[in-house]
Amino acid sequence: MQTNDEAILNEHRKETKVKNDPGAHPFPFGVHKGKRLDSVPDGLRYWGVHPLRQTNIWYAPLTQANIQYEEHLLSTREPGAWRLPSGKHQGKRLDEVPSGYRWWCANVQQSDNVWYPWFVKANKRYQASLRPGRSPGSETIWFGRRYKDLRFDVVYQRKEFRRFHFDPKNQTQKWFPRLEDLRDRYEAWLQNHKREYRPRRPAVVENPVGEAIGPWDDREGSADPDEEYERDSFIVSDDEGDYDEDTEYRPTQEEIGSGSEVGTLDREVSVLSELEDSKEESQTSAA
Repeated sequence: MQTNDEAILNEHRKETKVKNDPGAHPFPFGVHKGKRLDSVPDGLRYWGVHPLRQTNIWYAPLTQANIQYEEHLLSTREPGAWRLPSGKHQGKRLDEVPSGYRWWCANVQQSDNVWYPWFVKANKRYQASLRPGRSPGSETIWFGRRYKDLRFDVVYQRKEFRRFHFDPKNQTQKWFPRLEDLRDRYEAWLQNHKREYRPRRPAVVENPVGEAIGPWDDREGSADPDEEYERDSFIVSDDEGDYDEDTEYRPTQEEIGSGSEVGTLDREVSVLSELEDSKEESQTSAA
């Protein structure tokens, strides 16, 4: 005969075993009584944890064990391996069921079923696995006339789209659960793919321009006033006078210099003057 301490210890061992192996919980009633929870048909499991059975003494332990078992299945099974517990596709894997039927099961109108919250989680996980590594925003809208075939990340930026399509009043629409799932996955993707913030560096002005010129600029420069510097051809002294770009170039006396070349240059200047005078007279007579 077991003592109280031994009974408590055995119960503790059972609880520890169930925590480590959620499917080991003994089923409490019917032809499957005493069998492991993971060996019982899914439909019967959900039937046992329905709120209508809550008056039974085994209801609370079974419900808790079923929650742990479902979480274990979601975290260990491949995304499409979750099986439908009822309906015309009962027993089929999620990846074997037509997409239209999956979204019909995900509609809020099916929320009275015990399996509904677990199906929604499994369906979200399976849907995310269909396009691994790609943004959910790249999926296209599949219904309506205005937005059909447009990328979700494009239309989601429009306030009127979000305001209407995610209005709780539209929860019963066929497209709502799938669109809501798409929104949730897209928002999660944005949170996980935020761009790293990089503060801008202060602008470095190498050559400032546009500064106003005033009397304060009329002062001596940094060079010594008596210091000579090399001038290039671009700089013109104030002493050299103005000139007309259209005027024929004529050498100065300084440029002519003296010597044997002076006479030749004088004759060239004289010929140029005579040509200009004759040109002006012909233009006057023609007028």
